[in-house]
Amino acid sequence: MNKPGSKAGWRLLGQVQGYPGYIHGCRYPALVLSLEGAALSRSACDQLSACLLEACPIWARPATSGTMDWRQSVEWLLSAWQALQAALGLPVFETGRILGLTHTQVRCVVPTLGAAQRALAGVIQSSIACLSSFGDAGKQEAIKRLHHSIKLLGSHGAKGSNVPRFVKAAYDLGFPIRELPGGAYQYGVAQRARWLDSSFTDVTPNISAKLARSKVWASDLLKRAGLPVPAHQLTNNEDAALKVAHRLGYPVVVKPADLDGGVGVAAGLETDEEVRQAFAVAQKHSKRILVEKHVEGRDYRVTVFNGQVIWAIERIPGGVRGDGQHTIAQLVAQFNADPRRGTGTHSPLKVLVWDEEAKQLLQRQGLTEQSVPATGLFVRLRRAANVASGGTPAAVFEQIHPDNARLAERAAEALRLDLAGIDLLIPDIAISWRGTGAFICEVNGQPNLGQTTAAHLYAPILKQLVPGSGRVPTFVIFGAAEPSVWLGAISVTLATQGFRVGTVSPQGVKVGDEWLTAGAVSAYAGGQMLALNRSVDAVVLAINDDGFLRTGLPMDRYDGLILAGIHLQSNRAREGQNQERWVGAILKGLLPACDGLVINYKDGGVSTQALANHTTARCHTLGGEVVEVVNEAVQLAIRASELGRLQTFWPS
Repeated sequence: MNKPGSKAGWRLLGQVQGYPGYIHGCRYPALVLSLEGAALSRSACDQLSACLLEACPIWARPATSGTMDWRQSVEWLLSAWQALQAALGLPVFETGRILGLTHTQVRCVVPTLGAAQRALAGVIQSSIACLSSFGDAGKQEAIKRLHHSIKLLGSHGAKGSNVPRFVKAAYDLGFPIRELPGGAYQYGVAQRARWLDSSFTDVTPNISAKLARSKVWASDLLKRAGLPVPAHQLTNNEDAALKVAHRLGYPVVVKPADLDGGVGVAAGLETDEEVRQAFAVAQKHSKRILVEKHVEGRDYRVTVFNGQVIWAIERIPGGVRGDGQHTIAQLVAQFNADPRRGTGTHSPLKVLVWDEEAKQLLQRQGLTEQSVPATGLFVRLRRAANVASGGTPAAVFEQIHPDNARLAERAAEALRLDLAGIDLLIPDIAISWRGTGAFICEVNGQPNLGQTTAAHLYAPILKQLVPGSGRVPTFVIFGAAEPSVWLGAISVTLATQGFRVGTVSPQGVKVGDEWLTAGAVSAYAGGQMLALNRSVDAVVLAINDDGFLRTGLPMDRYDGLILAGIHLQSNRAREGQNQERWVGAILKGLLPACDGLVINYKDGGVSTQALANHTTARCHTLGGEVVEVVNEAVQLAIRASELGRLQTFWPS
């Protein structure tokens, strides 16, 4: 028998199989793989963890407790791979599961994004190679391959912090999640689906997004709408920037005119040399540079959604507060020791970097790195208050004066944005701007909502966007001798309930009376058409071949499964494989996704034994004419729903 953690203890059995659709009840596309191994020793866990941490320093090692047995070792690996995806910015919040386990072998399913499957398969293969090579001459080569695979996996991480948080909120709410080309996501299916690209929604006007992206255009429009904006001018060279700065009068702000997130922004500039330096930095990011009159005031970001303020923060610029004991250098080290601060895209807060800007601001305040500031004295080390440059957000939603909230709402209305971040410069958010004055320095049409103070916003926004749970009634007809008879009967039954039904059959894909495509199409391809179709509010799929074993399902959940028979076309059958075995394999992958009702047609030939072991759905055996079975199945589904109506199968 293999010793725990020994070289011979771990190897992949066969290929890692990727599914573009959903299988084994996973909420994401997934990989399925088989392993042979033995219980991991603590030393093997430590060595593999060290390799993963070296390639991804923010990877969170799963907990271990003493000596792990074989099952616990596999579960530890599955958790390690999921944690790695999360650390790399892949919005995957479902851990893999064990499908079958013997004394030395295991079959697993590992959820991931469809586009990341090849890269994750490389990570899995390299991880197993590392476990098999520790102590061997091939150890360094295995570690090198693992690091390369992790780098490739990281290239599939979300671009920005909104995506993982929206996906996490959708996952927790039970909404269907579908990755779209280009990095956008669909939440929900068919008629109940909505799209989000970070915080752009599918109804954000393109004109509005274009205007908001240009600080010059946005400011001009806000001014025309009667809203207060700072004076500014677009420049294209350093000399022009200096002339504008002299005309506006110091202090001024220099920033790219077409970028968000505080990129290239320098505020509070008071000399020609500072303007030259800021212009050179901004020019690295954009050819369109804006010189703007600097306005004194506290910096606030007010988030507006569907015409109402839903959150507000004060953005405190990067800096430290004196305690009368420590030097500024020591205070900065303490500031950066906050575990929330990092340099990665998905770090909630950013570290404060010692650079020329920090040194200049220290000099202006008559201080050095070795100065010991008095207790309570704030030492500013950043001109701009952006969180991206080391600033700190502080929630002020409860303090915002109604006049200031209305000012932000007017700004979003002026640009016709459904979701916007309004940047206000004002002495105090709690006091009306009508008495103190205020300026709108920027409107962000694709705002980063943030995690430090605003993690709670993602779920309510999704709940406003997505109707109910985002699901439509979905039924699967499995193995029918005449699928068109079953499809016709259930479609009529659903149509009489007021649904516009989409069907996938051997004849093609149909919505109501309209054929989307004629001719044979897989349940996966046809189901994808319906999942993307906004006119569909009920789906019926016929599965009559073993293509599911290669693709998975087009939806992660369905409400009813009718086991109508075992009339399936299969290359495996023609190759002489045991029919019962591959039908069983299909059902094992299919049943966990059904969370409503399973109807086993007693004349269909499917054994009812062990069905309940693979699904949380209620299982019933019915017989008789097809129409009678369908009608009874729908009635059972209605009675099984909490509110007694099929339309409210899904919480509103």
